[in-house]
Amino acid sequence: MWIINNSLDVIRVLEEKQLSLNHVSTWDFSTLYTSLPHAQLKKQLHDPLERVFNTKGKSFIATNNFHTFWTNDRTSTRYTYFSCGELCLAIDFLIDNIYVRFGSSVFRQVIGIPMGTNSAPLLADLFLHTFEYDFMVKTMKQDITKAIQFSNTFRYIDDLFSANNVAFGNYISAIYPSELELKDTSTSSTEVCYLDTNIKTGENTSFRISIYD
Repeated sequence: MWIINNSLDVIRVLEEKQLSLNHVSTWDFSTLYTSLPHAQLKKQLHDPLERVFNTKGKSFIATNNFHTFWTNDRTSTRYTYFSCGELCLAIDFLIDNIYVRFGSSVFRQVIGIPMGTNSAPLLADLFLHTFEYDFMVKTMKQDITKAIQFSNTFRYIDDLFSANNVAFGNYISAIYPSELELKDTSTSSTEVCYLDTNIKTGENTSFRISIYD
C-alpha cells in the first residue's frame, strides 16, 4: 500500500487511471533513519510478517542466494528456513545488535538505524507501511470517501507524493508516529519534482511529466 519501486510506478498508475491532476504535493521524512525507536520498530515489523504468513498459509519461508519461496517443508539442506516466529526473532536480533566503532571505542546503537547497512531501507520501508496500512484500513471502515482521497499516494522509502488530496498535510499526525518529521517539499500545488520526474497539473491535458535531474 503506497509503496513503489521507482517513478515508473507513479506514471503507470496515473496513466491507467487517466487521472486529471488538480493538486500535487511532495513530502520528505527528514529524520527517518536517525529517529526510529527500536522497541516500536520491532513491534511494528512483527505485524506485517504475521499478516503475510497467515495470508500465504505456509509454515516457512525458504531462501538461499538464488531463490525464496513459501513452503510447509523444511527438509532440504539447500535452503535456510524461517517460521514466522523465527523471522521475527532474526529481525529483532539484527536491530538489537547494531554497533559503531569510533576510534578505539565501540558503541551499540539504541535508537535509529544506520543508512549504510543493506537492511536499513527495507526496515524503514516496512515500518512506514505498517502505519499507512492501519490508517487506510481504519479510514475505509469509517469513511470510504475520505479513504479514496488517499488512493493516489505514493512513497519510495522516505519520499512521498500525493495527488489530488489537498488535505493530506492535515492527516500526517494521524498516519505516522510523532517521532517522525514529514516536511512539505512541494515546489507549488501545481508542479512538483518527485524522484527523477517533474510532475505538473495539466491545462489542456490531464497532466504533464518530464525528466527531472
